[in-house]
Amino acid sequence: MTICDFCFNKIFDGVEIVDSDELHHHHQDSSSWKESFESGCDICTVLLLRVKDFRAQARQDAARSQPHEASPLVVLEQDLRWPIYQFRVDKLGIEDKSGSTAAPKLHNRTDMVRGSDTFAQVQTWIEDCNSPNHPFCNEIVTVEGTGLGGSESKFVPTRLLRVGSESGPTVRLIETETERFQGHYTTLSHCWGSLHFITLRSHNYKEMLKDIPFADFPISFQQAIKVTLSLGIRHLWIDSLCIIQGDGEDWIREGLRMDEVYQNSYCNIAAVNARDASQGLFRDRKPTRLAPSIVHASWAGNSQRYKVVQDQFWKNELLAEPLYRRAWVFQERMLAPRILHFGGRQVFWQCKSLTACETLPDGLPRVINHVPEEERRWRKLLQTISAGDMKENDKAELRIIWRIAVESYTSCDLTKKTDKLIAIAGIAKQIGRALNEKYIAGLWANDLVTQLGWYVKDSATVDGQPSIRQQAGNFQVPPHLWYRAPSWAWPSVDGVVQVPMQVHQSPGYHLSILGEPRVKLQKADDEFGQISQGSLHVQGQLYSLEFKALSPEHSEFLWRFPPDDQRGSSRGSDSGLMRLRPDDRTSLLLRDDGDGFHTLRCWTLMLSYTLTNSDSLNSGAVSCSGRALALRKTIRNGIFARIGFIEFYELSEIQWKMVESAKVCSTSDIGTEAYENACGHTLTLV
Repeated sequence: MTICDFCFNKIFDGVEIVDSDELHHHHQDSSSWKESFESGCDICTVLLLRVKDFRAQARQDAARSQPHEASPLVVLEQDLRWPIYQFRVDKLGIEDKSGSTAAPKLHNRTDMVRGSDTFAQVQTWIEDCNSPNHPFCNEIVTVEGTGLGGSESKFVPTRLLRVGSESGPTVRLIETETERFQGHYTTLSHCWGSLHFITLRSHNYKEMLKDIPFADFPISFQQAIKVTLSLGIRHLWIDSLCIIQGDGEDWIREGLRMDEVYQNSYCNIAAVNARDASQGLFRDRKPTRLAPSIVHASWAGNSQRYKVVQDQFWKNELLAEPLYRRAWVFQERMLAPRILHFGGRQVFWQCKSLTACETLPDGLPRVINHVPEEERRWRKLLQTISAGDMKENDKAELRIIWRIAVESYTSCDLTKKTDKLIAIAGIAKQIGRALNEKYIAGLWANDLVTQLGWYVKDSATVDGQPSIRQQAGNFQVPPHLWYRAPSWAWPSVDGVVQVPMQVHQSPGYHLSILGEPRVKLQKADDEFGQISQGSLHVQGQLYSLEFKALSPEHSEFLWRFPPDDQRGSSRGSDSGLMRLRPDDRTSLLLRDDGDGFHTLRCWTLMLSYTLTNSDSLNSGAVSCSGRALALRKTIRNGIFARIGFIEFYELSEIQWKMVESAKVCSTSDIGTEAYENACGHTLTLV
């Protein structure tokens, strides 16, 4: 790519701009800006794309009647008086130490035919990965099936596609239990989309063992076969062709082995830019618009060559692609030892030792490598962990990985909602084995009370739609067709979920869990698979509280403090906050107060709270902070379902007394059992 004269003069020769916190104008008018964009200027292109993204967001906000914070940018084309950018050296680029201003050699198509630039680059990455330069990567082993169920390695997939030569690809399905298999295999990650394509079924199983005509495959599969052969490998695993579709038992059995399938593959081939299997892996491109611009600039008396790169390069070029919005692919990406990402403009490479792309073949520079480097470290940990050699800091990092994994996973799309547990089972298995902890419907048995404190971020899905809880639709639909998890477990909800950090401080009060959680597994011997029923028997303090909606969207509620004359305290001393985040804001039973906002009354079950001295209050006063679950009563006595999460901070002594006054002491109206004469209840969560 290039840098236009305007950007070079204003930025690379403009020390006062780069070193300043001040915002600056870009181009004298919109036509000049557009002309620079069309010429391929890196900076003009990034800014224009950001403005387009901004306008799209502004239109969505306007549709929701929400003003955007930076509205001046909306009128950029008509009025360029507003300053619109700010550059700093660390965000602008990295020093080019290559000793050459030559851009990487790129072909006009990301094809893997022999002799192409993409093929040559991939071969270089593979050779380097197989060398002593990558000691962690050399743990990849050759798998060898000996026939009739025998194997000399830790894992062999049940079925694989055996592919022929590049001159005439022949493909057939093999069963590794009955047919000898030796060497490596690749895997394919792809979007299914709405396209109808060839799949393995009971009725065509025997024919596929003999031959599958190459022309019957969609383009993505054909090109994945070509990539596999170009790597010198003759076996490929594709989910739709190696798992019998429409066979529930085979799907559950093979779906729960996907972590091992990807973890033991030689390389995962990712059709990143394809929305379905008809769009293929390879893309046409303009090489001159790809390579980072290299400029010579002097800042603070330091004269250097710099490569101009986007600070959100990894996100914009890769993670925003269609494939990585698919929930199933999250664990495929985290568990595969090597990945070739076929993106919209170039091919990316990931292994345990290197993250690179065709335009930055030696690795992403440090300033744009924070996210992929962190991800690579997690992938390496997930792929090499075992319970015997886990250190405490490794365990702590695994818990962090799990928190981020759940949030990232629930930010993706899942077509079949009943796959919610099984599509993340691979990562859960790896973490469970390392931590030696029991897994219960997406939660961990150790510190389960803290785990119950998950919540849905903004009570919404990643695209801003209201979060929603699983439901049958009508009572005649059998549970196995819709049930995912009990209401107290996050897989029961569609929305972006955040799970809590592990709590090291002992609270003053802690919910008691009576006995083991009762979870009925669809496959009795696999705790990571789908479930058909779940309940939790608990003993704790129950309250009846009212919360007022903060907005018409009902994404957040605040506890309704009693009026001043009922509190006996000035409003100024009551600085604490109690907030309720609903799990499913579409099914709340609300009361209309006539002011455009609504009130929710719910049962509140305390998870934990701590009373502490507060320097901000009067001498001797205490404050209270803690967490609770918002519940609704079911039609059965003593049985409750979760509807949200409640968190409160530094409630004053007066406020806490008001909460305590709402404690439920009678058991006659809710059918629970009282204990210890302390207004506590024994109840069941479903």
